[in-house]
Amino acid sequence: MFSLSGSRVVFATTVLPDERANGGEICSQEFIDVLRDIGADVRVVGYERVGRGPLQSDPSVYSAGPWFIEMAEAGWRRILWLARAFITHAPFTQTKFKGTAYVRALRNALRDGADVLIIDHAHIGWIAELPDLPTRKLFIAHNLEHSLYNSIAQHGSIAKRAIYAREARLLEDKEAALGVECKAVVALSNADRGGFARLGVPTDKITVIDLPGQAFDLSKPAPPKSYDIGLIGSWQWEVNRQGIRWFLAEVLPHLPNDLTVAIAGSGSETLSTTDRRVFKLGRVPDAGQFMRACRALAVPTVVGSGIQLKTIEGISVGVPMVVTPLALRGINDAPLHVRTAQTSVEFAKALTEAMTSSPTDADPQWASRRRERFRETLLSVFEKIGDAT
Repeated sequence: MFSLSGSRVVFATTVLPDERANGGEICSQEFIDVLRDIGADVRVVGYERVGRGPLQSDPSVYSAGPWFIEMAEAGWRRILWLARAFITHAPFTQTKFKGTAYVRALRNALRDGADVLIIDHAHIGWIAELPDLPTRKLFIAHNLEHSLYNSIAQHGSIAKRAIYAREARLLEDKEAALGVECKAVVALSNADRGGFARLGVPTDKITVIDLPGQAFDLSKPAPPKSYDIGLIGSWQWEVNRQGIRWFLAEVLPHLPNDLTVAIAGSGSETLSTTDRRVFKLGRVPDAGQFMRACRALAVPTVVGSGIQLKTIEGISVGVPMVVTPLALRGINDAPLHVRTAQTSVEFAKALTEAMTSSPTDADPQWASRRRERFRETLLSVFEKIGDAT
């Protein structure tokens, strides 16, 4: 029987996730950490963010070199990637990460052989078309990407809608091919599981996993309540920006004039609001302490798939929360300190009430139970991969 302990696993992702700069990187690093904790020899392949500090000397990390990960920082390269995507009839999000430096790093990681190749993100799924890869391949789907881009294509200019609609069509074919090629698919919500099944991926290949968030040190004294409402995320990502735009335009006008709203995370500095109640903090040194410094947390997700790490991590710190129903996707056991609201008026009313409520309904064991389920399910996925060979 295949044993994960002692096996050699190559984890191919987009950007080296050790800095945990956004939800995608936190998710990837959670998989890596648990695999290593179980005893697997995990070799990580990915790009470095342009401008990051020097990598620590680590023989298990195979860097493809610096790369512009965020579109807002890529400048003229965006035009080059888009042109290349159209010429090659490929998805833009895969073309952006495709390059000889990445192939070289991957080959170096595979040089001594590997028992399993993990393809982390559909955006790096183009590597499945390379020759001489391990037979055992696992696809971790952070989102059902084609559905996500279909959602984004409903907004914006005509040109923007056309580009995103094209991306959705091409990614649908790529995700279907990945599901067929790989021995197993890990999805982060039942909705995404159903989406892959509709693409023709056999349902016995697809496993939904309860992703944990960062393990915050809650033994630290909680900071004073500095803000009434807190939001945290990577606001450079278009999906998240649509949510924060909705919050600022539709929810904020219904909130009292004397409260404070703190928006933390990369890209918050660029948000176009001059409301005196709003503080744009940028990246904060300790996400857990930031959330604990707020009287209530808001997760105003309006489009997306996969799962919201912001919701999971907010639940884990025990601060009263208000979320949209979409922000609870993949979470079926939310504690009582989490409230859902659909409309902007309902969202504002729930936040106003949450600010003055006590987090007595918080479940201190919720995060640890979820982390244990994550570990157990991941082990079962690797058993499935072994049985499939």
